[in-house]
Amino acid sequence: AGMASLLDIVTVALFIVPLTVQVFDGLGIDPIPFVIAEVLAANVGGIATMVGDPTNVIIGTGLNPPLSFNQFLANTAPVALAILAVNTSMLYLKNHGFLHRDALRRHRERQPLQLPSPSGAVKDRGLLQVSMVSLGLAVSFLIVHTFLGVSAALATLLPSFIILVYESSRQSELRDVLGRVDWQVFFFFGGLFILVAGFAKTGLLVSLGNWLTQQSSGNLVLSVTLVLWTTALISQIVDNVPLVTVFIPVITTMAAVSGMAIAPLAWALAVGTGIGGMATPIGTASNLVALNILNKDSKRLGFARFAKRSIPLTILDLAIANMILILRL
Repeated sequence: AGMASLLDIVTVALFIVPLTVQVFDGLGIDPIPFVIAEVLAANVGGIATMVGDPTNVIIGTGLNPPLSFNQFLANTAPVALAILAVNTSMLYLKNHGFLHRDALRRHRERQPLQLPSPSGAVKDRGLLQVSMVSLGLAVSFLIVHTFLGVSAALATLLPSFIILVYESSRQSELRDVLGRVDWQVFFFFGGLFILVAGFAKTGLLVSLGNWLTQQSSGNLVLSVTLVLWTTALISQIVDNVPLVTVFIPVITTMAAVSGMAIAPLAWALAVGTGIGGMATPIGTASNLVALNILNKDSKRLGFARFAKRSIPLTILDLAIANMILILRL
């Protein structure tokens, strides 16, 4: 959860899930409950900050005026911490029985641990050090970017440029470095924003915003609740990024029509999509990444087993988040 608050949740899943599988295979313990817990924690951790999830970046920069890193930290981090505490407790109560049985079996059999050696895990220490410094600078700039009068995009691009220069200095040509950039992501977001802008021109998003405003009667508490649960439900089957991109004009219309503040609706949108996406394996890309890694390692985690753990927690988390968001109005 801590890693996911600063790094993209897909990156966290790609890093932590293979490590978990390897470690718990060495311990002779089924890794699947731990992988489920990690994926759920990553989704919750991504809610906490502006940079934890791409959807938060879109929300923070897509509104006028934009929301700052500190605003996310003050409003979504408390929700994430409360949910994380509840999820950790519930998952422990659910799984502690088999953990104790496996530990007792290992004690009786005196099986030696078969853990991987940590030596050699880091392939490029220089790049690791530069990346850690750049990450620290990025977080620092995001905290103070409003005081410096720079955008959140510029605050993160400057530290990233350090890594680009460092890698360029070690390559024969700059195109070798640029060739490793995930350009598909850039074109995906660019095309997505163009499509949503065109979609907004049809007036359908304004109509949806007006309808939601009518359903809530312009009441801020009802509006926050409606946005939270609606987006959570949809995000179980629709990827969060296009959902958030579509809903930004919707909450903008709701705020404009009713005269209510848009920030509480933005927090409801961020939390709703973050929590709702963890309910099903297809809710977020990190869920799919984790399942693919397990399947490649011949450890089957089906839809039913994942949903059995995640859906009850999702409903409980949404209720807790709803209460916290309302209390903070």
